[in-house]
Amino acid sequence: MGMKKIEWGSIINDLRKGHNEVLRIFFEEYSQYCMRRLTRENQCTQEDAQDIFVEAIMSLREKLLEGKLDRVMNVKSYLYKSCYHMLMERIRKKKREDSQLDDIVKFYYESQYHESVNFDPALMKITLSAWDYLTEKCKDILHFFYVDKLRMGEISELMGLASADVAKTTKSRCYKALLEKAMELKSLETIPDDR
Repeated sequence: MGMKKIEWGSIINDLRKGHNEVLRIFFEEYSQYCMRRLTRENQCTQEDAQDIFVEAIMSLREKLLEGKLDRVMNVKSYLYKSCYHMLMERIRKKKREDSQLDDIVKFYYESQYHESVNFDPALMKITLSAWDYLTEKCKDILHFFYVDKLRMGEISELMGLASADVAKTTKSRCYKALLEKAMELKSLETIPDDR
């Protein structure tokens, strides 16, 4: 595996004493391998790959400390599989959030622009309330993207942003803010989720 034989008992004892630096050997030995596979094979960004690898190391630490694991036969394979599963969970979560936001955007915009569309009044109220919490900048960028169907480069020019990447990041933050506020408001209501 490229390292001397791992003394798992010693590592667990060190972790129990709060000596987390013993995990550095795994980071140095396997971070590049795991992050490279995540970015090349799974279209993961470098930043996300690094975050996920750190999460995988922390998960390994917790399992060792909780006694759920007393040794790993192939650390390289174990860490990559952990990273892969964490990435898949992030992707599933994002798809769920995107689907929920699509509903929010649809409720708001289609009701504004298509009078014939019928919506659940309670959900419409939540959506409008969540929309009201957004800044004007957020309202503009979401409108340009979802209604006007503008590209990020066009939006950045229109809004005076530095680049298409800045526009994309801003849109994502606004998108998340709208979703989070709508979900927060929805959790305060007694609305059946069986639509």
